[in-house]
Amino acid sequence: MWAVLVCISAFFNSLWTALSQARLRQISAISFAIVFRALTALFLLPLFVYGFEVPRHPIFWAATIASGLREATQVVLLSVGVRRDYYATYSMYNTAPIFLVLLAPAVLPERLSLGLLVGAALIVTGGLTFYRVGGFSTHGLLCALFSAVGTILNKIALSFSTWQFFPFVLFVIASVSLLPWGLRRRRRGDLRQTWRHPGLLVLLAFFSCIATIAYYSALQVAPATRVGPLWRINLLFAFVISYFLLRERSDWQHRLIGGTLILAGCVVVSVS
Repeated sequence: MWAVLVCISAFFNSLWTALSQARLRQISAISFAIVFRALTALFLLPLFVYGFEVPRHPIFWAATIASGLREATQVVLLSVGVRRDYYATYSMYNTAPIFLVLLAPAVLPERLSLGLLVGAALIVTGGLTFYRVGGFSTHGLLCALFSAVGTILNKIALSFSTWQFFPFVLFVIASVSLLPWGLRRRRRGDLRQTWRHPGLLVLLAFFSCIATIAYYSALQVAPATRVGPLWRINLLFAFVISYFLLRERSDWQHRLIGGTLILAGCVVVSVS
């Protein structure tokens, strides 16, 4: 069941990401992230109220605050990296599964296995092929490391909380942490510009809410070393959505090969 939840999360994440591409060409990624995460938090609010039970253990709050700050930093790093080299940044960013399967067993009660390593390697190779990596991006690699650390922190926090309570708190912390970055930008009108198409923004936040609920539901019951790598199937969904829905059909051969490798890696991770 957890694998189905991860696939649902990956699909809806790919959907909102694909539909937001045109909007992100008009505004900054940081301003979009602030408003988008705040809206997603509003959608998560009913579940937060329903499952409201304040965790008392300090480890929960330390892990949650650290993860929120980590996510804000990752958004900034990704934004800078994409402006410098889009393809290199995203290809390096998708090396996160390797970092996760190597780091998580040292912190979490999870075992490293040959199957996990092989599956993660296939997924990473598929991600590199998907974006036809032609260069190296320090920002992308740091984002991959931050992503792996974030998954570990989220898993720790969920061990003291529930998937209804935790995501809302995380999104609020991330959104508030990004606010100073958004306000310091020269284009002061960016935050206002983000609201020019409120209907689309609300729809994207709704898709993000579904993805978030499915992801953290899976992460609470399944090992992080399986949930994190399997979630990279979102690249395969992104390829299908961009090819058939957005009619983006250039360089489809490399993306098909990359998607096949990712799918093979996800199967290995799921059964290992």
